Parts: sequence; C-alpha cells; structure tokens
Amino acid sequence: MAVDSLDAVDPTDAVLQDLLAQIAENTPDKDRREKIIDLILTLPPIAQWLPKLFDEWRKTCDYILGLRREHELRQLKRMFDDGDTE
Repeated sequence: MAVDSLDAVDPTDAVLQDLLAQIAENTPDKDRREKIIDLILTLPPIAQWLPKLFDEWRKTCDYILGLRREHELRQLKRMFDDGDTE
C-alpha cells in the first residue's frame, strides 16, 4: 500500500506527537490523559501554527524546564542532606 502525501507526518510533528504520547502514558489522571490524547489528535502541523501558538508553547516549555530544575535541585538536596531538619 502506497503512502499518500497527506498521510506523511513531518519529522518535527512526529517528535512532538511522540513526546505528548509519552506524557499521556505517564499521566495517572484519566481526564488529563484524555486531554493530552485529544491534543495529539487535533493539534495542527507545526508549519501551520500561528505566532501566538508558538509563544504559548514557548511559555509552556519554559515552565516545564523550570519544574524539572526544581525537581533536580530537590533530588540533589535529598542526596546531600546530612539529615538535619531546620
């Protein structure tokens, strides 16, 4: 069976879809998981995004990166904490 050009997914879109799928798989909250899956199915290709959508995604990514840094700092603190409570 031949692949129609309309069925082909841009590599960047595929990476985003894969990332969202991994997030959905690791989201225990059923409602949130369903919203993420709905996003995967309805999100337009990145080439069609308007500048406002890029700005929203940039803000979201900055927020997620901040959460990751906070998580890593907490892990390091736990690893090197001498057990004293303040």
